[in-house]
Amino acid sequence: MIREEQTALPTGTEGIEHQGVWAVVVDDEPDFARGLARLLAGRFPDIRVAAVHSGREALAVLAEREVHLLITDLRMPEMSGMQLLESVIARHPDLSVVVLTAHGTIEIAVQALHAGAYDFLTKPIEPDQLFRVAAKGLERSRLLAENDRLRQMVSLQDSRTTLVGEGPAMQRLHRTIVAVAQSDYTVLIRGESGTGKELAARLI
Repeated sequence: MIREEQTALPTGTEGIEHQGVWAVVVDDEPDFARGLARLLAGRFPDIRVAAVHSGREALAVLAEREVHLLITDLRMPEMSGMQLLESVIARHPDLSVVVLTAHGTIEIAVQALHAGAYDFLTKPIEPDQLFRVAAKGLERSRLLAENDRLRQMVSLQDSRTTLVGEGPAMQRLHRTIVAVAQSDYTVLIRGESGTGKELAARLI
C-alpha cells in the first residue's frame, strides 16, 4: 500500500503529471514509515512524501514519478534495503538515498555508502538529524538535476551552432542528438553521403 502524508497520493497517470518534489520513505513497519513521512511532511511543507512498506512498492513509485529523496530501512523481507539501493542507483544515479540502520550494524551502513547511498541514519531516529540529512539530500538532487539540464542546454546550443538549419526536422535532430549523447548505448548513424553523419557522430 502506498500512502502520501499530505494529500491522497495520485494513482495511474495522474501522478506522472505532478511536477513537485517527492520524497519516499520505505520501511516494512507501517507505523514507523508513516510516522517518518509525517515528520518530513511537517518539516518540509513544499514537498510531497509517500510512505511505502516494501522495496517493490518503492520501485513502483519511482517508475511513475521523479523522486528526489528516498529513505529506506536496510532490513526488510523479500527485497532488502541493500537490494533496493542497488536497483535504484542503477536506474536513478542522481537520486539521494538515505539508509536506516539499527545500533550495532554501522558496518552495513558503510557498505551501503560504498554502494551509492548518500547518507545513513541510525535508529531510533533523531528528528533534527533526519531534517538535516533530508535537506542536504534534497538539495543534492536538485543541484544534480539542474546540472543535467544545463549540460543538455549547452549540448543543444552547441549542436545548433554547428548544424545548419532551423526547420522542424533539424530541431528534431538537435533533440535526438542531445538525448542520445546522455546515454551509454552504441549508436549506428546511417544516411546518404554528405548528409552530416560524421558531424552528428562528433556531437554525440
